[in-house]
Amino acid sequence: KKAVGACLLNVVSPTEANIPMIGLLKSERGKKLGQHLLAHTVRQVINLKRSGQLPIKLVSATVATGNLSAVRMYRHIGFQEAFWYPHLFQERNRVMSRRPGQWC
Repeated sequence: KKAVGACLLNVVSPTEANIPMIGLLKSERGKKLGQHLLAHTVRQVINLKRSGQLPIKLVSATVATGNLSAVRMYRHIGFQEAFWYPHLFQERNRVMSRRPGQWC
């Protein structure tokens, strides 16, 4: 077996984590693997919160505004747009968020 993708999660404060990117090999895109990686990552955060190991109250994700397939994927998992901000090399980014308790 070989790795075909990754979902990064950064704990940015004692109560917030951010998913800055999900990456897949081009040959693996369009197979809902990104959605599975995202859902697995969210389940891990929920499990760590329930066990008391991680007091996360909010998970956010940074998504390029023009990446509509990623925006749809995050919405499908239950994330909502929280705010947009300008970016030096792109038109703008949007931040989508979801509270772990809303998944339980």
